[in-house]
Amino acid sequence: MSTIDIILRLLIATLVSGVIGMEREKHNAHAGLRTHLLVGITATIIALIQQKIAIEVVAFELAHTDLEGVLRSDPARLIAQVVSGIGFLGAGTIIVTKRNISGLTTAASIWSVSGLGLAIGMGYMDVALIGFGFLYIALAFIKKIYISHFEETVIIEYIGGNDTIQEIEDIFDRLELTSKHRSFNTKPFGGELIYASTFEVLGPKTLSFEFLVSEMAKNPKIASVQLTNIH
Repeated sequence: MSTIDIILRLLIATLVSGVIGMEREKHNAHAGLRTHLLVGITATIIALIQQKIAIEVVAFELAHTDLEGVLRSDPARLIAQVVSGIGFLGAGTIIVTKRNISGLTTAASIWSVSGLGLAIGMGYMDVALIGFGFLYIALAFIKKIYISHFEETVIIEYIGGNDTIQEIEDIFDRLELTSKHRSFNTKPFGGELIYASTFEVLGPKTLSFEFLVSEMAKNPKIASVQLTNIH
């Protein structure tokens, strides 16, 4: 295996890992561009090491025919460790709350990038590039195709406590949105308490996040409305 082959495989791994990482970064995922780059490039490096080991074992046996059949190289040993070990990294991106689990898609994308890196490192470029195409379609386009409604998770910061929560829910009702109040916390700000609530919001596809924000902004007690799209 030449140096050019190694550089080429690492460049391709960087490209495909970076594209998937950027897609996750766009959705404010816990593991974004840099994490996916590191996973994809490292998986490629491990596969290249495995390839080099196999090549060196074959070369050594050819040079020492008396050892033929004694030395063995398992081409799947290091790869198997990557596949199982990446699960610990993926688990770190999953957030479990009382009634909600987020981060599963990001965990799966990390695992997928490691698979792409292994395929590239082992030289299976056709498998890697075709697989990358299917993975990117699944991440970037499938949800846009099948979702026929407005579905977002929003964090709203406000003052006024329960009275303002009721006013927020009244806005949701007026816009024909179904909302679920998922979490709630407070923080002091001067002599005032700032409240932050997370809502899962479901409604007509024609509704945009910008329009929702403009409606919320009419209430002087509401300080901010933010999307949190961690899937």
